[in-house]
Amino acid sequence: MATINVGSTVSVCDLHSLMVPELSALERLSRTHPWSERMLNDSLQAGAIGLVLQSNEELLAYGLFSVVLDCGDLLNICVRRKVQNQGLGGVLLDALMVRAKQAGVVNLQLEVRQSSRIAQALYIRRGFEEQGVRPDYYRTTLGREDALLMGKCLGTAGIASRNL
Repeated sequence: MATINVGSTVSVCDLHSLMVPELSALERLSRTHPWSERMLNDSLQAGAIGLVLQSNEELLAYGLFSVVLDCGDLLNICVRRKVQNQGLGGVLLDALMVRAKQAGVVNLQLEVRQSSRIAQALYIRRGFEEQGVRPDYYRTTLGREDALLMGKCLGTAGIASRNL
């Protein structure tokens, strides 16, 4: 996927391994339990597909998903704290779903913190449904927190959609 302009100053680009140090810095700025460079590199080396949102060369957000057969797992979405709640998570999620469908994904699943009501609302607006709970899945500053399992059918995959 080439760069796609989604607004007057925001574009969606493919994520590359050379971006990992910048992604890790974004994680540290935006989260209490950030993904490390090693986690990011391991995901990419395992074949994860990622997209970034940029504005004037500034990294605003990124997302990663993995694919096994026709199932996708949304691994991570991270939005720069200063631009959260401005719709960029939705723009990125929409682009990730398009890219996942191009990769042959029929069913896309994710885990989300039970306390993350804003993220849950975004996923519900995009058609994801709750499918279960993973107890004590996430670390918190006070211990552990459950994850809600959510999923969405992206439609049927055809041979043509598997051409990347």
